[in-house]
Amino acid sequence: MKRPEQSNRIWAFSGRQTVLMRFVVAVIVLIAIIVSIISFFVHSHQIDLFAQIVFLFLAVVGFSVMVAFLSGVFNGVGKNQGKEYRIPVDSLDDAVLLADTAGHIITANASCRKLLGFENGKTVFGLFSLLQDAEQVIYRLSAKALAGTAAREETHAARSLWKSTSGSNQAWYSLAVKPIKLHGEVFFVWRLEDIGFARDMYEPLFRNLQEAINHLDQAPAGFLSVDHNGSIIYLNATLSNALNIDLSKFKTGELTFDSLFKTSGQAPSWVDIKKHIDESGNNYRFSVDWHNTQDDRTTFIILAAKQAGDEEDESIYRLVLVPASSRSVSEPGSDTTLDVLRYYFENSPLAIATIDREGKLLAANKPFKLLINVNQDDLNRKSVSEFFTDSGKRDIDEILRKLSANRAGNLTTEVSPSTNENRHFRLFFLKVSKEIDQPENEMAILSVIETTAQKTLEDKMAQGQKLQAVGQLAGGIAHDFNNVLTAIIMSCDLLLASHRSSDPAHADLINIKNNANRAASLVQQLLAFSRRQTLRPEVVDLTELLSDVRNLLMPLLGSNIHLKFNHGRDLWDVKVDQASFQRVLMNLVINARDAMPDGGSITISTANVTRQQLADLSFDGLVTGDYVELDVEDTGTGIPKAVQEKMFEPFFTTKEVGKGTGLGLSMVYGIVKQTGGYIYCESEEGKGTKFRIFLPRFIAEVARNDQKTVEPEKLKAEKNADLSGTATVLLVEDEAAVRMGGLRALQSRGYTVLEAENGVEALDVIAEHNGAVDLVVSDVVMPEMDGPTLLGEMRKKYPDIKFVFVSGYAKDAFAKNLPPDAVFGFLSKPFTLKQLAMKVKEMLSDKDVSH
Repeated sequence: MKRPEQSNRIWAFSGRQTVLMRFVVAVIVLIAIIVSIISFFVHSHQIDLFAQIVFLFLAVVGFSVMVAFLSGVFNGVGKNQGKEYRIPVDSLDDAVLLADTAGHIITANASCRKLLGFENGKTVFGLFSLLQDAEQVIYRLSAKALAGTAAREETHAARSLWKSTSGSNQAWYSLAVKPIKLHGEVFFVWRLEDIGFARDMYEPLFRNLQEAINHLDQAPAGFLSVDHNGSIIYLNATLSNALNIDLSKFKTGELTFDSLFKTSGQAPSWVDIKKHIDESGNNYRFSVDWHNTQDDRTTFIILAAKQAGDEEDESIYRLVLVPASSRSVSEPGSDTTLDVLRYYFENSPLAIATIDREGKLLAANKPFKLLINVNQDDLNRKSVSEFFTDSGKRDIDEILRKLSANRAGNLTTEVSPSTNENRHFRLFFLKVSKEIDQPENEMAILSVIETTAQKTLEDKMAQGQKLQAVGQLAGGIAHDFNNVLTAIIMSCDLLLASHRSSDPAHADLINIKNNANRAASLVQQLLAFSRRQTLRPEVVDLTELLSDVRNLLMPLLGSNIHLKFNHGRDLWDVKVDQASFQRVLMNLVINARDAMPDGGSITISTANVTRQQLADLSFDGLVTGDYVELDVEDTGTGIPKAVQEKMFEPFFTTKEVGKGTGLGLSMVYGIVKQTGGYIYCESEEGKGTKFRIFLPRFIAEVARNDQKTVEPEKLKAEKNADLSGTATVLLVEDEAAVRMGGLRALQSRGYTVLEAENGVEALDVIAEHNGAVDLVVSDVVMPEMDGPTLLGEMRKKYPDIKFVFVSGYAKDAFAKNLPPDAVFGFLSKPFTLKQLAMKVKEMLSDKDVSH
């Protein structure tokens, strides 16, 4: 195999070949033109007939080559000049680029430019240099691409380019290449994909599968699978070693049963053995002689076979092989037979036992006794169902009834031991064949595999999917409900403006508005849980934040509760939404207060946690990195295990009716996760509770600003504030009730208001008024054209126009369609008429919030 340095020379030579070929073509064209000119100007009487024919032929060839060259049939020098190559995959998260066969990059998509720092003149080797063994990987892929086939390899890097959700120490990627033709030339499309999350998800399953394969390969007995034609489709390592077969060279169907064995006491062909197995309907026992041609030695082997599968042409026969020292072991009741089988039984890595017709344990090997906690005294005395929970007993008793009724086949069930319901076992019952010698009362063989890890993983995945589904549902409801609340609040404001405080309806209107504001608060909690609330993160020192929030927390606590702060030294900065994080602390402190009706203490602590310290922690899903830890600990009654599993779900509460909405901890969970952090609970009944929050460290020099927004200042509730104006405002909103409320509110303040139902209609309206619009107030999520797209289209023609977005949740639309470096104002739904008027006034008076 060529080294990567040699591959570079090959590519360079291939490029020089192309240039040389083009030079030769140019020379041929020039010679042909000269010859054609000579043949044209030399008089025919000066040369003989043969020369005339030659010159005429060269003239035609020269003229044809010249026309072909000029028309682009030949790949002349400068072919790629002026041609534009584009990759229509800018929306992909993967890094995709187009390069020539020499490795020079022609163009790349947005993700490639952003993540890999693409610059003109870079090569594929230079761009992907962060990958482990990059040169060897790229060389192997390029060789396959040069051969005309697509290829991919998995590799890893020391650091992650994407915001990783992987818990591993290394970042894993898939690098793929595909040859394509553009303008008659071959190019390579390279694609780099983050596969770390997928590897972490499936790695436990692969480990379990590998463990099962190892058990099978290392079992002290040979295992063999044969299809209905007698072709061997599987054999384990134990058998392959006994038969001197190299597993690395073994191919399915290449060997047959008849070619490996010659039968003893049976017909000499697989067809007859298969017939005996099919007629027995269960396990079938027989023996064969195996002759090793290498050492001219014959081995006597006992086999037990069983059919698996219902269809004749799809049946597979499972065989267990036990080599014997002499032919006497095949005789029923032989002491040697019992010794051999007993040895394999006791030394098997699997937990195995035998049971009688009443379900009592007759015999159990060491792994079974350790796994199920069975003593020697329990044999012949206790039923197997006594070691499991009540639900497990019922399932086992049902299986025993089926076995007593001569139901053949594998019968399985999942149970938990009575000593620890958090563990899970899968039991396999196999009815003993009549053809096999056994004690008279022995009915079935029982095998046990522990599935606790698998069950835990399945439960976590199901819980994660449940929370995701509930979050999507809650977020969707909250988003739509925000529009309804906005219309209600604005209508109340309009009615209050026309009703004096002495009016009998004034109190009812105030009551309606207060309840609408309360509903708006619940909506914010739903959005927080579903991670769809609009956050305005900023760089924060937690020590200063806790000092500010202390005055908010003290009034919430009674005189019998002591609040303590333990501030960590030299805390790193974090990036959080201060208002949202204050709600997080307040909810956790209120829950701690309610858990201590007789008083106690609440301790809030902070500390830096390095990636080295993180390695000593065992929290699920916590990605390796540097964090600032915030703990809220109380000395209350603790949280039961069953409650801990559900406490972050929305509307789950243990409080009395009317004393809690069940949204507090779900809101805490959503805000922490949306901030990019993690939250865990450590609690024991009667010993208090500790919530541990890990917030990622913020490093300014590597921070990436996805967008620039105008941070809204806190609205000043000044009674005499002038909110009037004479500007022209374009209001874009697909909800008619919200649009009409905003229209009336701004018109009442003196503004000229134009309206549009969506982005497309807004472009038509502003065009009709020749761009004479001072400010656009637009919703974010709308049909046909959303707000961010509308902003981009308007700024193309009117670069100085000012924009205000109004939305309950806009992150998805902002991430997909917002123009880079866009500047705009933002107002969260639901809002009042006064808030809308103040935001419009603020934007119009600010000269720095355009373009």
